[in-house]
Amino acid sequence: MENVALNTIFYIMIFIFPGILFRKFYFGGDFNKQFQQGNLMERFLWTVFFSVIIISLCVLSFIYLENHTNFKIANYLTYDTIKDLFESLSNNKLPEETDKNSKIYLNFLYLILLIYLISAVFGYFSYKIIRILNLDVH
Repeated sequence: MENVALNTIFYIMIFIFPGILFRKFYFGGDFNKQFQQGNLMERFLWTVFFSVIIISLCVLSFIYLENHTNFKIANYLTYDTIKDLFESLSNNKLPEETDKNSKIYLNFLYLILLIYLISAVFGYFSYKIIRILNLDVH
């Protein structure tokens, strides 16, 4: 049986948290009070929408990097390796220490951190563009 709580945490980390980061950096400064504005369903849908946009941008950038540079993250990260990682963690077992596994875990950590960084930077720059061009007034 699948561990429901661990899968939920995994889905929140991947599909919701980048949207939350984007919205938090976008609604900074003068827009800070608007982060909590609207009903819960509306905020959730906007968060998922921005998460999908951020993840799509990340996937496209990873494809571009794999085709034009030596940066190969997809060689080590597959659905099976991520599933094995989460299953071992859900059973309170430490993953085996092999050279291949350490590359998998490092690449997974880099992937998550890069997605979070891109969502924060994209939200901050969106905020700055809106403020510089005075689009919030219109």
